[in-house]
Amino acid sequence: MQDDLDDGATWLVQQGIADTRREAIFGYSYGGFAAAAAVVRPNGPFQCAIAGAPVTDLAKLGWSWSENRLQRILQGRTVKGMDPMQNTEKASIPVLLFVGDRDVRTPAFHAEGFYKAVKDKVPAKFALVPDMPHSMPWYPRQQLQTLGLIEAFLEHDCNRKG
Repeated sequence: MQDDLDDGATWLVQQGIADTRREAIFGYSYGGFAAAAAVVRPNGPFQCAIAGAPVTDLAKLGWSWSENRLQRILQGRTVKGMDPMQNTEKASIPVLLFVGDRDVRTPAFHAEGFYKAVKDKVPAKFALVPDMPHSMPWYPRQQLQTLGLIEAFLEHDCNRKG
């Protein structure tokens, strides 16, 4: 799937729709995983990544899938593939990570742990959004905070590869 995102970004540049010097990847939840994966993917097309409520640690996701032991065992085996947390030494682009402090679907340890692992390798920011769950509806203050974080990151931190 990450190949498709990279190919799409390349196609946008080839069509004259996007500028390779200004391409960013943004995603939330699974898209947050894809944005985190772009941070550690060698030679990617993106200048920076914005990962909202990302899953960054597939090993932890596998064992924390459910309260039900049997489901953890069975479902946990399906979580395979490139694990961003196991590849943080390859971080090459700036990243903004944010998550709500009430998010039980993708708990804050994913975003915060990834931030701590890459912050000395690339410009990185982490924000824990007060009282925000994983899914909408969000309060206007949460929308304003997350959109403000994104706007400031794109203006000041994107296009500054580590």
